[in-house]
Amino acid sequence: MIDAYVDALLGALRHDRSLARRVRREVEDHLWEAVAADPSVEDREAQRRAIASFGDPRLIAAQLAAVSLEKQTRRTGAAVILIVAGVYITMKARVAWYALMVRSPPALIC
Repeated sequence: MIDAYVDALLGALRHDRSLARRVRREVEDHLWEAVAADPSVEDREAQRRAIASFGDPRLIAAQLAAVSLEKQTRRTGAAVILIVAGVYITMKARVAWYALMVRSPPALIC
């Protein structure tokens, strides 16, 4: 029962495999701890209660996906800024090089 719940959650997180791996471990651990702490004698009933208290897997996946998207956006933004800065520095260096070459042309050896 817990495996089916975790599979449903991971199915909704298939767009981010690393997030899905981390979530799988954490959710399974949490659910099995909840089952172990349940005073119910029947294991299946304890699993059902643990899953019910954990929440809808689609809602959880949507919340986790929003956090994942925010992190990816930050990383992409930082990469774009670094690339633009690198291009700008390269352009400035090229202009400086051309200015230097115009002032003092290289001596030709004949």
